[in-house]
Amino acid sequence: MIVKLRFGSGPQIRREGIKNRRAAITAAALLTPFSVLAFALGGWRLAADLQWTSQFAIPAGPLSHWQVWITFSFLLQVAAALLNRYAETHED
Repeated sequence: MIVKLRFGSGPQIRREGIKNRRAAITAAALLTPFSVLAFALGGWRLAADLQWTSQFAIPAGPLSHWQVWITFSFLLQVAAALLNRYAETHED
């Protein structure tokens, strides 16, 4: 006895762009908290320069300046926004 099973055609599998879209969304979601952290460190350094708080954790070097932290925070947020825009243009 021979049994033949017939399956209907299911949805087409699309593999282009899905992994990149998911990676972009994940990276954007992770960059935003890091941006907030960098902004908080910049605020702490600025407050330490104005002697409103105790000493900053990094006393010397390029990361001891509040301008570096604020700029880094801004750049991280811009990167997150660009990744979100990329993910929206490559929707399923």
